[in-house]
Amino acid sequence: MLTEEQRQLVTQWHGLIVSFAIENRIDYDEWYDVLAIALCNAAKVYDSSKGYSFMSLAFQCMRRAMWNQWKIPTLKRSIPRELLYSYNTEVRDRHGKTTELIEMIDDQYHQQTLDVTAVEVKQFRNSLSELHRFVFDGLMEGRKEVEIAKDIGYTKGGVSFIRQKIKQQWRDYCAA
Repeated sequence: MLTEEQRQLVTQWHGLIVSFAIENRIDYDEWYDVLAIALCNAAKVYDSSKGYSFMSLAFQCMRRAMWNQWKIPTLKRSIPRELLYSYNTEVRDRHGKTTELIEMIDDQYHQQTLDVTAVEVKQFRNSLSELHRFVFDGLMEGRKEVEIAKDIGYTKGGVSFIRQKIKQQWRDYCAA
């Protein structure tokens, strides 16, 4: 619910919805509800003593609401990060079949028939040295080699070398 003061702000600045739609080249009718809710949210959090204009806050809230609305289809397809495992190698499953894991795999959500489980990945991870485990975790999180290198005081090439060693260890682990 909006207070009377917040309602007055929304009424006074209602024209921002049209301005925002024009500025961002979006269909006013299609986006009206999302933008109107964002305008109301801006009115709820606005504090005139902070020194920023309501218009700036309202535009920021509308941008965020529009962005979030665009992201919804992507979010519905997202897989929880802790269930993602990235591989660039061939792996033999327990039936002896060799499978190349190129993309992110998620057994729970996509019911993949591969026998590589989170438990096996955790066991492999635990078999690594502390340095290799740190690099492995960074790569699994999707971090770039340069970022990992800065954290451990190595060059990008050094991290790349460790990555190659981890890949070989993974191949050896899967072959065992």
